[in-house]
Amino acid sequence: MGAGIHSEAVIYDADFIRQRSKVIGYAISARKQHFPDEVAYEYRLHSDGDEVFDWNAGRMADLKDYNLRDLSI
Repeated sequence: MGAGIHSEAVIYDADFIRQRSKVIGYAISARKQHFPDEVAYEYRLHSDGDEVFDWNAGRMADLKDYNLRDLSI
């Protein structure tokens, strides 16, 4: 369970972690677009799953209030 410093104290289950880590997937995608010749980082949580993260300006809505899922332990 988190400490509740930045948001309500909650239990960090798999769905909570998945939702919070979306920003990592979008960041990797954005960097790949900016540096297409660079080998992209492979985040294991995402590569083991079936989600695809493709950054574009429309994804900003998906990141709204992501900071409310900050992990404070």
